[in-house]
Amino acid sequence: MNKTIQIRNMRWLRQPGTIWAWSGLLIALVASSGCNDESRNVGKGIRHHVVEPVTDQGLTLDQNADPKDVVYVLLRAIVDDYDAGDDAAAREAAFDRQLALCAPDYIFERAFHQSFGRDEAVQRIVWRWGPTLGHYRADFPKSVDEVRGRLLRATSDTVKDASGAEIERTRLFLELASPTGNVNANIVAQFQLVKEKGFWRVSQVGFASGIRHISVIAERLKSKGITPG
Repeated sequence: MNKTIQIRNMRWLRQPGTIWAWSGLLIALVASSGCNDESRNVGKGIRHHVVEPVTDQGLTLDQNADPKDVVYVLLRAIVDDYDAGDDAAAREAAFDRQLALCAPDYIFERAFHQSFGRDEAVQRIVWRWGPTLGHYRADFPKSVDEVRGRLLRATSDTVKDASGAEIERTRLFLELASPTGNVNANIVAQFQLVKEKGFWRVSQVGFASGIRHISVIAERLKSKGITPG
């Protein structure tokens, strides 16, 4: 259950129409005006998040859910966040849906700013996911079948948490068309998911650096003996 437990004066405010894009250490910011004061405050209430089953978009994301379905729900929540515009309540609800799909313990264990505490550190990271990919939202898959056909999944591996326990991890890739129509400006989004408490949940969202087409990812995986799914 997500519960708002405190309000803090955060410097990292996202506005409708603001685009964050990062790849490696590169961060580009393009801001537009037109949001009201209430909308600017969306997401400032810190939620305490625990991993639990999620029902969204007609899917039940329990311990048997496909990681591709988790990514699909995340993408639709990002679209709804942007479509909400200045409707602060709708944007809060859309962000809560994104937060519900994260792997909070895994994220916090690897967070750079752990001094914020678990809940705020995790929320700061998840809050950036929408702006990272939102510029390309017109090309987000619009159905479960479409996302399953377009997402490329690498095979899973394992990493260890602080206690030494092994955690299953997988990566998925999605080519997204540039709004300009220039195919050479496409990007390949990459999503890292881990098994947290038995649920596939998102731990990282970003871009495949310097890669414009998913066919390149497929060829690289095959060259390593990995058959993408």
